[in-house]
Amino acid sequence: MSTVRIYKVAELLNSTSQEVVTLLKRDHGIDVKSASSTIEEVVARQFVERHARQRGITLPPPAQMFLETAVPAKAGAKKAPARAPEPPPKPAAPVVGPPRLVRTITPRPAPLPTEGGVAAEATGSASRTWAPMSML
Repeated sequence: MSTVRIYKVAELLNSTSQEVVTLLKRDHGIDVKSASSTIEEVVARQFVERHARQRGITLPPPAQMFLETAVPAKAGAKKAPARAPEPPPKPAAPVVGPPRLVRTITPRPAPLPTEGGVAAEATGSASRTWAPMSML
């Protein structure tokens, strides 16, 4: 068996989905939660026919009552010329942030020898500086 969504039933009765939900619960004891809930097609057909008679609404033939496709246009109606679909927009270039800073070690210049042949600074440590990664 096929099922029918509540909003389709509401469209046929020219009413709101909430009203149809209330009527289903009150008249048939069918508890549905929202317009996207489904009921069996047989139950929906009986419900729609009963309420359409009460409200004086004309319905489409039973075979076309709950079709998913749109109803075709009349033969005398003019069709609009088909346009080619627009191409999707091109994605924007990614935004690149500032360059990362990478710690580099730059050697200190060699100390000048003093009179005794001993360097003024004997540690020989290198200084650390920050430089952009693109300069490496």
